[in-house]
Amino acid sequence: MNRRGSALVETAVAAGLAAVLSAAAIGVGRLALDRRRANAVSRYATLLAASGLAPDALRDEVNDYASSLGLRGAVVSTARFTALPSAAFYRLMVAETRARAARPAAFGGGEWIWTDRSVLEEET
Repeated sequence: MNRRGSALVETAVAAGLAAVLSAAAIGVGRLALDRRRANAVSRYATLLAASGLAPDALRDEVNDYASSLGLRGAVVSTARFTALPSAAFYRLMVAETRARAARPAAFGGGEWIWTDRSVLEEET
């Protein structure tokens, strides 16, 4: 085999490998971004719950925020945090958020379901 043909084959293999690695890196980047978005929705919901916003208004506000970030079907549940003995003294609120995001085609399509929890002291 001559040098030109050998270089062409090597270039084709390297380009294919670079394309696969680039697609994987983009997919993992989107995965990390969606995870951060779910965390942001959870933190925002906790902030609103701790500030005393009514449950219906909180749900609408959080759903608007989640959809602006590209997360669909965000479900938020808020409650008083009682897992620690000091929680009653500090009046802690917890919000648990479940959200869906589209899964990249490189990972089989479909959607991811993220669950995140955030705790914050209630305003008095």
